[in-house]
Amino acid sequence: MSVLARAHRYDAQRGSQSTFLKTVTQTAVVDHTRAARTRLLSNLASSTPEDIASPVDPEERLLQRIALARVIAELPPSLLRIVVLIAECGSAAEAHRASDQPLCTFYRQLRELRMRLRLAGLSVTP
Repeated sequence: MSVLARAHRYDAQRGSQSTFLKTVTQTAVVDHTRAARTRLLSNLASSTPEDIASPVDPEERLLQRIALARVIAELPPSLLRIVVLIAECGSAAEAHRASDQPLCTFYRQLRELRMRLRLAGLSVTP
């Protein structure tokens, strides 16, 4: 539908049809992704903590904390710094700003941290 709605904007002097179609498609995908993210965030914002987190057995919570402590104890300093920054700043985006690292380096390390948590059987928030 985006292609049909924007067909009148196509100008052969500015580029090929394939480039036009690629651009329109990419824009549609980005718009769709942003709209989905906005809906998700608004749903989370309107949810109560009880809706988001299910009650956890105290024994299960203790086992999770022990597993988390083991994972943290085995982290290299670069990943431990990510944990500390996120704990201090409250979000990955704020932690990145405070880290003074290139964006790709920070998020690559964050991805590795999440992988280690998953391998330890700990749930990871998105």
